[in-house]
Amino acid sequence: MKPRKHIYINHSFYEHTQRMFSYDENNHHNARLRYLAVCALDDGTITTKKHLYRMNKKSKALHYFYNDLIKMFEKQYDNYVLHFHLHPDMKSYNLHKGNKASNGFHYENPEEYDIQQKYLSVRCETEARRFSAEHAFRNHQLFANQDANNDMSVETFHVATDGSVLHNKKCGFSVAIGQDGTMYRSQMRSKSSNEVEARGVALAIEKFARKGRHLVIHTDSECVMSQIYMTYSPEKFAKKNGEIASCFRALNNAIENGCRISFVKVKAHSGDVMNTSADKIAHMSAKQAIHPESTKQYDNMIQNQVITMMKKLHGKKNVKNHHVVLNNDSAKVMIAA
Repeated sequence: MKPRKHIYINHSFYEHTQRMFSYDENNHHNARLRYLAVCALDDGTITTKKHLYRMNKKSKALHYFYNDLIKMFEKQYDNYVLHFHLHPDMKSYNLHKGNKASNGFHYENPEEYDIQQKYLSVRCETEARRFSAEHAFRNHQLFANQDANNDMSVETFHVATDGSVLHNKKCGFSVAIGQDGTMYRSQMRSKSSNEVEARGVALAIEKFARKGRHLVIHTDSECVMSQIYMTYSPEKFAKKNGEIASCFRALNNAIENGCRISFVKVKAHSGDVMNTSADKIAHMSAKQAIHPESTKQYDNMIQNQVITMMKKLHGKKNVKNHHVVLNNDSAKVMIAA
């Protein structure tokens, strides 16, 4: 008979306050985050599971991770003992007990740890802190240093996004407009402003991301910013549907293809030139969709809004001979011959 295998499971939390994004130099949005690392030690092999959540919210991740590991080892071995350190909030009766009578559960307090469990405890602490550092570094790349890159070979391009929903008609429009006046819009049947806003960000990435470009995306959606900030793994949205998932996949694809992307949080209706234009175009596009008889009138209004934005960004003299060519889902600023 084979000797029993001894498998160890432990975990650690690391709490840290991080700046999520800034409205301006003196107004920052911070988040108190808890990073969780659960590790299993099996004959020198470490299996690690990670999760993060806000400290003001509850999470069942610890319970789920423990059960996942128990079920995994149950499939692998016929005769084993699991050594646990249980968090005070966890109840042992909530854990998966396994279907094999030979398996044992040994719940341990820190003062009872043997050398393996002591090692695993330190490893969990290290993994939780490393997770926090990796998450902070990723978000520093996305949410900080939005100014032009010092590398002159990198083109910095600004784009504003917004969305508008007419709830009674389930009609939404997402808009992404670049600093050169190029505009893209997309219609959705949705009552969710968050979904429409997320589609606007995805549209900006899909249409404006380029290899070697620093794309700076301006959005007033705190929901989209928070979702991107709190998501630490591309696998999380790999098989999910919805515009938030599509937005995150577009973001990761663009970064992998050599585009540097940063986000700027803009206060809605604060007078920001590009955000105001995106907001107005999205609202006019939604109204245009339900009033097709006024299509020409809304087309003229959208074209005028693009030109107004260009004049404020670049000066009236510099766009004196410019006009806007508007198609169903895009607009481009042209210079008159």
